[in-house]
Amino acid sequence: MRTVNKLQLSLLGLTLLLAVSSVGTSRGQEFRGSISGRVLDATGALVPGVTIVVTNEETNVSIQAVSNDEGNYTVPYLLP
Repeated sequence: MRTVNKLQLSLLGLTLLLAVSSVGTSRGQEFRGSISGRVLDATGALVPGVTIVVTNEETNVSIQAVSNDEGNYTVPYLLP
């Protein structure tokens, strides 16, 4: 049977302490969403400067975004 000396026990304790203390706090999952897309016309050409309106039908709150020079838009931080 093998005996464990104080040095081995101390090293094991130190290793466990370092392992536990190095674990960061995790952030909760993000509960907000976003909508992004690209505005194209009927021929497939990009359309810049278009105002996009996203409305929550339950709360009637609207958020606007404008498509950029490449026709892309993003509406971030939408609540469910």
